[in-house]
Amino acid sequence: MYEREITTRDLAKTLNVREAYLSFLFPGKGPTLVRAKKALLAVRKEYRLSYAKKVIEGLMTTDQAATAARIPYRSMARAVQALRAQGKNQ
Repeated sequence: MYEREITTRDLAKTLNVREAYLSFLFPGKGPTLVRAKKALLAVRKEYRLSYAKKVIEGLMTTDQAATAARIPYRSMARAVQALRAQGKNQ
């Protein structure tokens, strides 16, 4: 109920009970999910770089990788460029 997708009013109508009864059963609001923004960004970057690696290996074109990763062509081109530069520096 705390992470609900339906209002108390609609649920009460569906269950044929009063809103006050549901409010008594589930008082207040529960804790919200804390989204780990940094972790999400890291995963998205790793996902992008995995496709960039396939482009460098010649398995995909930049356009195919951008479509598969659901990002703009230019963003994929930057990811490929960054990965190539990283490889040259090592």
